[in-house]
Amino acid sequence: SLSPLIHNAAFDADGINAVYLPLRVPAHGLMKTLDEFEWLGIDGYSVTIPHKETILELASTNDPAVEQLGAANTLCRLGDQGWAASNTDLPAAITTLKVALEADSPPRSLQGAKCLVLGAGGAARASAGGLVEAGAVVTVTGRTRPRANALAVDLGCQETGWENRGAQFADVLINCTPVGMHPNLDESPFQPQWLGENTLVFDTVYNPENTLLIKQARERGCPTVSGIEMFIRQAALQYEQFTGKPAPLDVMRETLRRGISAVR
Repeated sequence: SLSPLIHNAAFDADGINAVYLPLRVPAHGLMKTLDEFEWLGIDGYSVTIPHKETILELASTNDPAVEQLGAANTLCRLGDQGWAASNTDLPAAITTLKVALEADSPPRSLQGAKCLVLGAGGAARASAGGLVEAGAVVTVTGRTRPRANALAVDLGCQETGWENRGAQFADVLINCTPVGMHPNLDESPFQPQWLGENTLVFDTVYNPENTLLIKQARERGCPTVSGIEMFIRQAALQYEQFTGKPAPLDVMRETLRRGISAVR
């Protein structure tokens, strides 16, 4: 994960005496492991798969996104009152899309927009859940159809088969699958001829920043958003909860880009 890199760069930029460390936690040993970490005095956690649902057992309070999605990616200590759980993926995804649509000419809105979400995992749940809440008309599709159907039922949106994804007109296309992620740079989850003339294409993959899907969308003249924006925005919201200060977005963004270059 590149999260330690960008959070520690932000701490350094703001002169905060803190450190963000990667901690490997066994899939079936979350509570026992966190209990053993108590002596370290950790004030906050970023939570990733497979712990995003299980972590809620530890939380004293949940934010609205957690209540909606049933999953958290952030824990913050509430003194002696336990832990507060939040999900920064949902607001990060929606803010990223709103900023991109409002920058279009003429500006567009998510209200009533036809949105096609590729995937049925955590990123898809956060993106689709936020879109439904924003008043968009959402269709999800995944390579494992029962999982995609279950997600659609949970969120109250539509579902279509993976083989039919190209037949869906979309104002907004969001890729929440790992297709196109490094090192599989020559793969795309969506053929360019399926894109509408003004479809906003948002790829949540951030390594590489310019995936094949993003490149092909630009070649067709479609507006695009890379996964870097969502990754940085969700991390920035976590940083603000951890520190009580606005996140240095530019520092985090450039640190991530350098980190991706170093990895490759």
